[in-house]
Amino acid sequence: MNSRYIFSGILFSLLTTYAVAQDSVYLNLREDSSGNGFISQSADKCSNCAVSMEITDGDVSSGLNTLLKNWKPSKPVTLNLESSLDLGELNAEGSCVRNHIPLALPSNVNEFAGNGYVISNMCYDQTVRSTSTMSVPVGFFGSLQSVKVSNVGFKNISLTVKVAGATAISAANFRSMGTLAGNVKESRISGVSLENVKLTGVMVGGVLGYGENTSINNVTSSDPIVIS
Repeated sequence: MNSRYIFSGILFSLLTTYAVAQDSVYLNLREDSSGNGFISQSADKCSNCAVSMEITDGDVSSGLNTLLKNWKPSKPVTLNLESSLDLGELNAEGSCVRNHIPLALPSNVNEFAGNGYVISNMCYDQTVRSTSTMSVPVGFFGSLQSVKVSNVGFKNISLTVKVAGATAISAANFRSMGTLAGNVKESRISGVSLENVKLTGVMVGGVLGYGENTSINNVTSSDPIVIS
């Protein structure tokens, strides 16, 4: 389906217990014989992975960005989740321990397969002023272009963009924000589940902040969703 979608509003739910990722974890990337990538998070180093990076400061999203930046597939491939990912960006009270860094996919990745795994404890909090702007769209991914996304869950998500003061701020100061991605074009999204997700901002949508020529199917949430 090639339709134009613009999603905005606030998605919220009651806060539940948040878990923060352990201080030292490994992010692993392996490739199969076809060049497809498989990302996992584990307590121990992966012995048969192309890369097994130890994260000692808890900054999982920064580590994931480093993995993806250095992975350079030479042909169109799929990036798979091979485990759930605990980003560890929320404390026990549901406030940000650190800000999420939206992921950027390598140019030759045309599919992201969640394989039923869950991405949890993602947090972003920014105050926008008349003298400042959001630098990139915000979500697990910043932007997606011509990508198929399937079967991925999100749990314990808090993304917030606040407006400072009473001074009018131009819309150009803001970027779109959504759980999966802030900006999505020419893509197909299906099988996304949401649990305990809270998004507050100006250009906000439940799954994606802005979508162009993008189809979305089979999205479920275990909590009430309000979009306004």
